[in-house]
Amino acid sequence: MDMPEFVAISIFTDRYFDHAVELVKALKKIGSEVKVFMSGDGVKNVKHQRFKELLDAVGAENVYVCEASYGRYVKENMEKLKESKSPVEGVPYKNWVTQAKNAEFLKDADKYVVF
Repeated sequence: MDMPEFVAISIFTDRYFDHAVELVKALKKIGSEVKVFMSGDGVKNVKHQRFKELLDAVGAENVYVCEASYGRYVKENMEKLKESKSPVEGVPYKNWVTQAKNAEFLKDADKYVVF
Protein backbone atom coordinates (compact mmCIF):
# COMPACT_ATOMS: atom_id res chain seq x y z
CA MET A 1 0.00 0.00 0.00
CA ASP A 2 1.33 3.43 -0.91
CA MET A 3 1.55 5.96 1.88
CA PRO A 4 -0.32 9.22 1.33
CA GLU A 5 1.72 12.10 0.01
CA PHE A 6 -0.19 14.81 1.89
CA VAL A 7 -1.93 14.20 5.20
CA ALA A 8 -3.92 17.10 6.63
CA ILE A 9 -4.63 17.07 10.35
CA SER A 10 -7.31 19.33 11.78
CA ILE A 11 -7.41 19.72 15.54
CA PHE A 12 -10.71 20.97 16.95
CA THR A 13 -10.27 19.81 20.55
CA ASP A 14 -7.83 20.41 23.38
CA ARG A 15 -7.96 16.68 24.15
CA TYR A 16 -5.77 14.07 22.47
CA PHE A 17 -2.97 16.51 21.60
CA ASP A 18 -0.36 13.93 22.59
CA HIS A 19 -1.87 11.59 20.00
CA ALA A 20 -1.74 14.30 17.35
CA VAL A 21 1.95 14.96 18.06
CA GLU A 22 2.77 11.25 17.87
CA LEU A 23 0.82 10.86 14.62
CA VAL A 24 2.67 13.78 13.05
CA LYS A 25 6.02 12.32 14.08
CA ALA A 26 5.12 8.89 12.68
CA LEU A 27 3.87 10.34 9.39
CA LYS A 28 6.98 12.48 8.96
CA LYS A 29 9.17 9.46 9.70
CA ILE A 30 7.67 7.58 6.74
CA GLY A 31 8.02 10.59 4.46
CA SER A 32 4.51 12.02 4.33
CA GLU A 33 3.90 15.72 3.86
CA VAL A 34 1.88 16.86 6.87
CA LYS A 35 0.06 20.09 7.64
CA VAL A 36 -1.87 20.91 10.81
CA PHE A 37 -4.84 23.27 11.21
CA MET A 38 -6.08 24.19 14.68
CA SER A 39 -9.50 25.71 15.31
CA GLY A 40 -12.20 25.77 17.98
CA ASP A 41 -10.96 24.39 21.30
CA GLY A 42 -7.97 23.05 19.37
CA VAL A 43 -6.29 26.45 19.46
CA LYS A 44 -5.80 25.97 23.20
CA ASN A 45 -3.06 23.52 22.28
CA VAL A 46 -0.70 26.43 21.60
CA LYS A 47 -0.34 26.40 25.41
CA HIS A 48 0.28 22.62 25.59
CA GLN A 49 3.69 21.56 26.87
CA ARG A 50 4.26 19.60 23.62
CA PHE A 51 3.33 22.40 21.21
CA LYS A 52 6.96 23.19 20.39
CA GLU A 53 7.50 19.49 19.74
CA LEU A 54 4.68 19.60 17.19
CA LEU A 55 6.23 22.67 15.53
CA ASP A 56 9.61 20.96 15.37
CA ALA A 57 8.17 17.70 14.03
CA VAL A 58 6.00 19.11 11.25
CA GLY A 59 7.84 22.39 10.64
CA ALA A 60 6.41 25.67 11.90
CA GLU A 61 5.50 26.68 8.33
CA ASN A 62 3.03 23.76 8.30
CA VAL A 63 1.04 24.71 11.41
CA TYR A 64 -1.99 26.96 10.86
CA VAL A 65 -4.11 28.60 13.56
CA CYS A 66 -7.66 29.90 13.10
CA GLU A 67 -7.43 33.56 14.09
CA ALA A 68 -11.10 33.83 15.09
CA SER A 69 -10.93 30.77 17.37
CA TYR A 70 -7.70 31.98 18.95
CA GLY A 71 -9.36 35.34 19.66
CA ARG A 72 -12.28 33.54 21.29
CA TYR A 73 -10.51 30.86 23.34
CA VAL A 74 -6.97 32.08 24.10
CA LYS A 75 -6.98 35.85 23.49
CA GLU A 76 -3.31 36.40 24.40
CA ASN A 77 -1.20 38.89 22.41
CA MET A 78 -3.98 39.58 19.90
CA GLU A 79 -2.63 43.09 19.36
CA LYS A 80 0.38 41.55 17.61
CA LEU A 81 -1.82 40.50 14.70
CA LYS A 82 -2.57 44.17 14.02
CA GLU A 83 1.21 44.68 13.77
CA SER A 84 1.56 41.76 11.30
CA LYS A 85 3.22 39.67 13.99
CA SER A 86 2.32 36.27 15.38
CA PRO A 87 0.77 36.12 18.85
CA VAL A 88 2.36 32.69 19.42
CA GLU A 89 6.09 32.09 19.28
CA GLY A 90 7.01 29.73 16.47
CA VAL A 91 3.87 30.12 14.36
CA PRO A 92 4.56 32.35 11.35
CA TYR A 93 2.30 35.41 10.99
CA LYS A 94 1.15 34.19 7.55
CA ASN A 95 -0.24 31.05 9.20
CA TRP A 96 -2.98 32.89 11.11
CA VAL A 97 -5.86 31.92 8.88
CA THR A 98 -9.61 31.39 8.50
CA GLN A 99 -11.72 28.28 8.02
CA ALA A 100 -10.89 28.55 4.33
CA LYS A 101 -7.61 26.78 5.17
CA ASN A 102 -9.61 23.81 6.45
CA ALA A 103 -11.58 23.73 3.20
CA GLU A 104 -8.29 23.79 1.30
CA PHE A 105 -7.10 20.80 3.35
CA LEU A 106 -10.26 18.89 2.46
CA LYS A 107 -9.77 19.61 -1.22
CA ASP A 108 -6.04 18.93 -1.45
CA ALA A 109 -5.22 16.19 1.08
CA ASP A 110 -4.77 12.55 0.22
CA LYS A 111 -5.84 11.73 3.79
CA TYR A 112 -7.61 13.98 6.30
CA VAL A 113 -7.47 13.29 10.05
CA VAL A 114 -9.62 15.10 12.58
CA PHE A 115 -9.07 15.35 16.34
